[in-house]
Amino acid sequence: MAQLKDIFTGKITNWKEVGGKDEAITLISREANSGTHVYFREHVLKDENFKADAVLVPTSKGITEETAKQNGAVGYVGVGDAKADSNVKILSIAKETGAEALTPSKENVKSGKYPISRSLYVYTAGKPEGKKREFIDFMLSRDGQRIVEEQGYIPIQ
Repeated sequence: MAQLKDIFTGKITNWKEVGGKDEAITLISREANSGTHVYFREHVLKDENFKADAVLVPTSKGITEETAKQNGAVGYVGVGDAKADSNVKILSIAKETGAEALTPSKENVKSGKYPISRSLYVYTAGKPEGKKREFIDFMLSRDGQRIVEEQGYIPIQ
């Protein structure tokens, strides 16, 4: 995580500094109003700022597309978005220097071992009833959770 922070804050600017080839790192990020951007800044960058010349894009799909087409590019998206684009590589991340680097597998995310994951929530005004309750029940059902997993995300159950 320390190297990832140093890459996205601009302390590391070339892949050779982390054992890669001699190539400049291009940062691809969500725009500042994105929940993904806020989470990454808080939990990975520890509230430091992204490098000023990071390329900002409005969607996760935009991040995977930009990352795939630019040499030396690195970006961050939800696991489902990364799995949906075969042109990008999902990197293993270690929580601490010297620790085992892990992929965002279902097991690693559910156990809390993968260091960059967050839960997504559904909110309603008051106790959900009618169609709202039916939709929430469907999301939590076997069929709903199957769809979540088919889309590359980690199911609750």
